[in-house]
Amino acid sequence: MSPRSPRNSRLAMLQSMLFFGLWESITGNQISSRDYIQSSDENRSLCCTALRGCIQGIGNLLGSKNVLPSNLISVKVVVERLARVTRDILAWDSILVAQHHGQFSEAISTLRRQTALTVDILDLFNNLPAMSESRITGFHHLGRNGHFHVERLKTHGICPSYYAYLDFVNTSAVEYFAVACPFINPSGTSHRLCNEHKCIANNAETMLGTANHLKNGCDCCSINLSMSGIKETLDSNQYFVVDIERLLDSKLSASDAITPFYPGLAYVALSHVWSHGLGNVADEGLPRCGLRQLRRLISSLSSRFGAIKHFWIDAMCIPKDEDLKMKSIGLMDQIYQNSTVVMLLDKTLQQISVESLTYECLALRILISDWNRRLWTFQEARLGTNVAGSLKSRWISIHMLCEALLENGRGEYHRTLPVTGFTPIPKM
Repeated sequence: MSPRSPRNSRLAMLQSMLFFGLWESITGNQISSRDYIQSSDENRSLCCTALRGCIQGIGNLLGSKNVLPSNLISVKVVVERLARVTRDILAWDSILVAQHHGQFSEAISTLRRQTALTVDILDLFNNLPAMSESRITGFHHLGRNGHFHVERLKTHGICPSYYAYLDFVNTSAVEYFAVACPFINPSGTSHRLCNEHKCIANNAETMLGTANHLKNGCDCCSINLSMSGIKETLDSNQYFVVDIERLLDSKLSASDAITPFYPGLAYVALSHVWSHGLGNVADEGLPRCGLRQLRRLISSLSSRFGAIKHFWIDAMCIPKDEDLKMKSIGLMDQIYQNSTVVMLLDKTLQQISVESLTYECLALRILISDWNRRLWTFQEARLGTNVAGSLKSRWISIHMLCEALLENGRGEYHRTLPVTGFTPIPKM
C-alpha cells in the first residue's frame, strides 16, 4: 500500500503492530500475516519484524505479574489488567525509547488516544467470543479507497461513503476497525447500493414516507396539527412550538397545542434522521406511540435544563404547502438558536450503552452516524446552544464530550465515560 505521507505511514504501521502484539500477548498465538505488513518511508522499507522488540515490551507489560492465558476464556482478566496499564499511558513512551524506535516519537500523542480504542476492541472480544482470529488477520493499516475494506464495511452494514469520509478526515487504522467490525448496522438501513461518493440509502429523496410506529403491529392513530393554526402563525412571520401535553390530551384539539414562540419560552428542537422512523410532513403527523416516547425523552431532560413541555420537529411543523414550507425553512435558524436544547436522535446512537465506552470511541460512533452525514443536521447542531444526544439509557452533552476530548489530548486520560456526567433516560 502507498500511505499518503511518511508520518501517516509510521503511525498506521505502529498501530497495526500494537494491535497484533496485544492480540498475540492475550491469546499466546502468533498471527502469521504480520510478517507481510510493511511501510514505506523515504524509499526505505520497514518490515514489521523490526518492531518485535516493541511487541515484546508490550507483552512484558501485560504479563509482568500474571501468566498470559493461552485462549480466549480468560480474556476478561487480561482486559482488566490492560485497563490498569493504560492508566499510566506514559509507559508507551518508555517502551518506544527503550526499543530505539525514535522515528515514532511524533506519533505518541495520537497513540495515547488510540490506546483507548484498542481497549474497547479487547472488551468487545470478551463480549463477543464468536469473533475469531480470522477476523483479525484481515486487518491492516488501510490504503485509500481500498476495495477490500470498502466491501468489508458493507458486509458489516457500514455505508462505504463513511469509509471515504473517515479516510478524508484522516482517521487511523485502529479507529476504522473499532467502528466497522462489531456493530452490525443497528439502524437497519441497507447500504449495499451505496458507494464511496454517495449514501443512497439515506438520500433525502428516499426518506419521504410515513413515520414508523414504535412496535410492529401497533395501530394507534397519528396526530397532526391544525393547518389553519400553522398558517396563521407563519403568515405573521413567527414560528411556533408544540405543547406535548396538550397534543396528547384527548380532550383537547390539536390546534390547542400550537404555541407561538415568545422570548424565554423553553422548548426542545429535534435534530433527527428521517429514515430512522420520525420522517414525515406536518400534514400527516406522527403516531401517538412515537409522541409518547418523545414526551418521555423531553421529560428526562428536565433535571439538566429545567421543566420543558414544548418541542419543535420538522415532521410536525413544516407543512407540504410550498409557501408555508419556505417560510418555515427561513425561520429554522431562529428555531434552533432560540431552543433550550437541541435533541439529537439517531437509531444507531440509541443502541449505545455508556458504561464501557471511552470518550474517543463514542466520538467515533457519532462521527460515522447517519445523523452526522447531512447538512441539515450539521446546521441544527451548529446553531444550538446546547446539544444533547440520546444514547441507550442516558443523554450525552455534545459540548461536554468535546471538552473531555480536549482534556484527553492534554494528557488527562480516561478509561471509560463517567456515567455521573450523563442525564439518565427513564425506562418505558
